Amino acid sequence: MLVIDACGVGALPDAAGYGDEGTNTLAHVAEAVEGLELPTLQSLGLGSIVPLRGVPAAADPAIHGRLHPLGPGKDSITGHWELMGVVLERALPTYPRGFPPRQSRGSSRRLATSSSATAPTTGSRRSRSSARSTCAAAR
Repeated sequence: MLVIDACGVGALPDAAGYGDEGTNTLAHVAEAVEGLELPTLQSLGLGSIVPLRGVPAAADPAIHGRLHPLGPGKDSITGHWELMGVVLERALPTYPRGFPPRQSRGSSRRLATSSSATAPTTGSRRSRSSARSTCAAAR
């Protein structure tokens, strides 16, 4: 299964509630660059999901489709959880004007510390692992 994250293919019915009316990231990118050239994804059926400039529908596509969240929210985390069977009953909080001071205090220091401390360990552990996976999720 291939899931392309943050590459929306059209607005969902609740888009107005998030200020996302008319969204279609993939089609808008295709228009902005005057067409895409994605022969492998085209042969798998990417152009069969939504009309895309430069990516016609496949003559014999693989099984393809569009996913929409079952629960409320619009973030990648809840989308990833749903792929694993966890559906939220209420949306996680969003911060369209930035994080409140109470939640952002010291965040950059913690992020910098955790990134620098984790990257070398994670990288070396992954390079020793024989397990490989590829996942990019679409929303």
